[in-house]
Amino acid sequence: MERNLAWGRSQLYYITNPVIGTNRTLNNYYVGTFEKGLSNCHTQYNTTYPVNYTHCLADVVSASNSYTAANQRTFSIQLETAKGTSNVYAKQTHEWCFAVQNSTITNLQRATTLIDQCLHEAEKEGSGCDNKGYYCENVLRLPSYLVDYKNLTMVNPFHGRNNTEKCLTLDIWYGAPKAV
Repeated sequence: MERNLAWGRSQLYYITNPVIGTNRTLNNYYVGTFEKGLSNCHTQYNTTYPVNYTHCLADVVSASNSYTAANQRTFSIQLETAKGTSNVYAKQTHEWCFAVQNSTITNLQRATTLIDQCLHEAEKEGSGCDNKGYYCENVLRLPSYLVDYKNLTMVNPFHGRNNTEKCLTLDIWYGAPKAV
């Protein structure tokens, strides 16, 4: 599952790279061409020919607007494409992870069922289970608060039983603490 998630994350570069490239292209245009054009207008016409300076600025701004509009369309298309692609990749990764998780749960359930069948059929002849004799029907649920790891003794699980069993399984459970 981690491999599927890593693959999904690795696609981020391919999804965002065109959008980032267009953004850098626009930035480079503004920093380079646009600002240089404004500076050239200022150098050539600012004090001597104010009308020409205004026309020069208008031409630079008009060219910048055209360039921006064209790149904005490209940027919008790339952004929509990235959005659609990321949705597809996210869904694909989700489906892969779901398949792995579903398969894992199914296999765990299958193993649990087989173990339970084997435990319950262990005493039968020809049951196919290799653990004959290891299943114990006598289970004593022992609350964890009765187990004292610092003491050499504990509650006697055989106390009060009238017959001898061939086995006794202690099921130590962690429930609510002992009422005081």
